[in-house]
Amino acid sequence: MPSTALAPTHASNSASGENYRIHVASTVVTAGEPQPLSFVVLDGAGEPVTQFEDRHERPMHLIVVSNDLADYAHLHPKLGAGGTWSAELPALDPGGYRVVADAVPAGGPDLVLTVDLVVPGVAAGRPLPEPTRIAVVDDLEVGLDLAPAADGLVAGLTVRRAGLVVEPEPYLGARGHLVAIDADDLAYLHVHPTDSDGPVSFAIADPTPGRYRLFFDFSVDGQVRTAAFTVDISADTAGATGEGHAHAEGEGHR
Repeated sequence: MPSTALAPTHASNSASGENYRIHVASTVVTAGEPQPLSFVVLDGAGEPVTQFEDRHERPMHLIVVSNDLADYAHLHPKLGAGGTWSAELPALDPGGYRVVADAVPAGGPDLVLTVDLVVPGVAAGRPLPEPTRIAVVDDLEVGLDLAPAADGLVAGLTVRRAGLVVEPEPYLGARGHLVAIDADDLAYLHVHPTDSDGPVSFAIADPTPGRYRLFFDFSVDGQVRTAAFTVDISADTAGATGEGHAHAEGEGHR
């Protein structure tokens, strides 16, 4: 099913006059086995977009999250003839999933396109984990610090092994990649790395107050890992403007 899209890089559910949209071959996915996902990005005239610019070393970042935010995958689809993208979905449990395509058409606006998938079966109904600032991934501990900034927040992340700080290796042109998803409506905030020294840090522009799930992709020992956090963002720390992300009619948590 097609889904309209937006221009802002920090919000997935904003309206845009560009009228780009994503169209997938099928929105129904079989549970329990990896399988291909094919889709095209259509412009305002309904024509496939065939050329894209690299951002963070890839022409597209495809984020797949379950509606309960328990499952997460960060994929890099391949662009084929005629503008058809292809990606390999991991094995998914029954339930609903939000797919977010983050890309820039050549000479066009930054796009964040969303579409929902359904995996038939009985969904587990997993509760969202309680807020935490520490995540354990294998033998690594990742600490999260959120600090207010003039136009939002700065998220700082420190990786430790046996109590000693570990410097993440370069990944996607930076020291990591951070995705934030609104737990209420699955709105997507693609935050960007800062140039500061010290802990790995990302700027989050004007998030709406509420509960979020943060996914930090980073590389250590040549292996990409993901640390996940549940965080509450209050009005006091959500940014000076208080505008937050916008919401398009008909989209939300399903």
